[in-house]
Amino acid sequence: MDQIRMRCQLALRHARVSAIASMLVIALGAPMTFADEPRALDEVKERGWDFKQTQVELHPVADGVWRATGTANAYIIQTSAGAVVIDTGLPHQAMQVKERLESAVKGPIQKLIFTHAHMDHIGGAKLWKQAYPDAEIIAHEDFSKVQHELTILSEYYSRRGAKILPELVALSKKARSSNPLFEPGGLVPDVVVDNDEPLVLQVGDTEIHVLALPAGEGRDGLAVWLPKQKLLFTGDMTGPHFPMFPNLYSIRGERYREFLDYIHAVDHVISLGPEIIAHGHFDVIRGADYIELALTRMRDAVQYVHDEVVAGMNAGKSLEVLMQEIKLPEHLKLSEGYGKVAYSVRGLWETYTGWFQFQSTTELYPVPARSVYQDLVVAAGGPDTIQQIAQAKLDGGEPEKALHLVEVAQAAGSPSASLMALKRAVLQNLRARAIRQTNNFMEVSWLDARIAELAPETKD
Repeated sequence: MDQIRMRCQLALRHARVSAIASMLVIALGAPMTFADEPRALDEVKERGWDFKQTQVELHPVADGVWRATGTANAYIIQTSAGAVVIDTGLPHQAMQVKERLESAVKGPIQKLIFTHAHMDHIGGAKLWKQAYPDAEIIAHEDFSKVQHELTILSEYYSRRGAKILPELVALSKKARSSNPLFEPGGLVPDVVVDNDEPLVLQVGDTEIHVLALPAGEGRDGLAVWLPKQKLLFTGDMTGPHFPMFPNLYSIRGERYREFLDYIHAVDHVISLGPEIIAHGHFDVIRGADYIELALTRMRDAVQYVHDEVVAGMNAGKSLEVLMQEIKLPEHLKLSEGYGKVAYSVRGLWETYTGWFQFQSTTELYPVPARSVYQDLVVAAGGPDTIQQIAQAKLDGGEPEKALHLVEVAQAAGSPSASLMALKRAVLQNLRARAIRQTNNFMEVSWLDARIAELAPETKD
């Protein structure tokens, strides 16, 4: 009976989306698919490169609601009893963000609500708490656990993050060194929101719902809902790009993010019927019909990838085969400019089954394949032979295999300028392909960092 009920609910939901699409067709006077809507669902203009270029400015969102832009957005809600702040930006912009938001409202700050524990959302939290010690901090029930993990591994994550967002990591470090309020950790919520029941606040004349949505960028995700204005603050659950295939695994490093929790969270958001989504980065999204269409595609795309991975695992396909084979079908196409399907396939595989792939007994031991690369170089008679094979692989359109071989040849030590030039060519080939295919910010940034590191090695 539960399965029948679920199928009926899905059928009704899809029928509603189809009806909305039909109404839009009539309104626009032309046949329309998801891909050729006024705002396309399969591509967005923003990329992570734009983070560092976003200046701190104040913009109205709705009546009594303002946004301070920056690397991450921060918001403030005016009520008759004071104001409510949602997120506070990165440390290096936190003071500017605070000044801009304070300039928009009257009365004391009553609440500080944090959508999750990432530093670009809580970087200025202690600054606000120092200025408004009576302000109540509200966060998810898992906020403290996530904050603890990010704090004890802050140096590790900082090193990795510097390969993807070097400028922002450097700016945050500089701000932290100049003000102890910007050091990570130590933020203690006064009120926590659990996954089973929303927190309903009445702040003066404003009703505010705080919803636990553990998805998107972590298990401590919160959203803030203003029912009167149908305005939803989603943190990074719907971002940083909208719409997009979500970033269910971040190559900068962090826990895997749950597919099914994400699907449930998006279903919840759709059920609210938001007319405005104010999320953690870039522009506010407006239009109830467009938002529902976009969210529906995001949810269905994640469900599709989940089901394809599960089917492939049950059919005995390898992880690498699934990473190559699983693509979004045309009717579910989304931007992969931040989250990427292939990375999420690996993340889901390892979430379900762990790191042992049953491919090689060597997986069980802490001796990586690269530990015998030098022996392979000797057996091949030197790195030149391997380099020739690598060049042939690159010329034949197999840059991944060429990269493996180049790294084997490097194990001989003191790599030649020609070998490093070949490695650069391989990485540039991968970069050009990445830009053509998805222009995924994470992938391209990683390749940029690897290419930049080769400059000193090319000198004999």
